[in-house]
Amino acid sequence: MEYLAIAENHRGNRIGEKLLHDLEQQAISRGAKFSFIYTFGFQAKDFYKKYGYQEVLTLKEYPLTGTEHYLIKNLIME
Repeated sequence: MEYLAIAENHRGNRIGEKLLHDLEQQAISRGAKFSFIYTFGFQAKDFYKKYGYQEVLTLKEYPLTGTEHYLIKNLIME
């Protein structure tokens, strides 16, 4: 998936959580072991962290004044 966004008037209804879970399950069924996400500072970094993603890289002043965050999650729990 390239983009995931929930309209403001639908936030808080767990739609994003359900979509993310379904995407992770599809990835697992296709043999993926990790999920990799990048998001800008004004977007949903904390949303992904809430569901087990860990930040592995932050680019400050990207592209000029923003911040880009790279997160990863192990999909295969041992």
